[in-house]
Amino acid sequence: MRTPGLVMMKAIYSAMALALLMVMCGERAWGSAVAEHVKRSNEWFRTEEARKIATNILSWQTSEGGWPKNVNTTVPLTGQRAQLQSTFDNGATTDELRFLARMVAGTDERSYAAPFFRGLECILKAQYPNGGWPQFSPPPKRTYHRHITFNDDTMVRLMEFLREVATDRRYAFVAAETRLGCQRAFDRGIDCILKCQIRVKGRLTAWCAQHDEMDFSPRPA
Repeated sequence: MRTPGLVMMKAIYSAMALALLMVMCGERAWGSAVAEHVKRSNEWFRTEEARKIATNILSWQTSEGGWPKNVNTTVPLTGQRAQLQSTFDNGATTDELRFLARMVAGTDERSYAAPFFRGLECILKAQYPNGGWPQFSPPPKRTYHRHITFNDDTMVRLMEFLREVATDRRYAFVAAETRLGCQRAFDRGIDCILKCQIRVKGRLTAWCAQHDEMDFSPRPA
């Protein structure tokens, strides 16, 4: 049985590990054209401009529920949606979901909730049982994209988003059971971070950009 002291020590150490990873990742490696809009007021999300951008963002949502990377999702998709690949790399997916959540909260229109839940489910389903996330969903079997990815803030950013859903009042439209599931996914992520920390001669040191999704060992990209 765990003593209260051990539980507290693990919580403190987990928080320190997450903070250290955030420092290692540094500033956001990849920006998102959506990010600045997410910061706007509730009133703005009731405007026609916001609705237009929401329509554009939804045009980029993949069949898996996520969004592609390195594209401006605030403008309309001109290609084929079937050719898009859902990813969490380079800032993809989380800001689009934040935008949709703001649309739900700002307009009280549930039509924006369904695509939000599809994207949230994409993130939750993509998490490995050990708590880590690959770069893509579904993960490829043979390329490095399947590995647990800290590079470009990928895993930490997903965890920050899930903690928001679990705790922020803007996500009150999300069922309590789902919010609890997000908190549990965050907790599993913390456990994964701790398991990935590299030992050198028995001493805990740092982390690699990517770790094996099975045994947590460092992996090249």
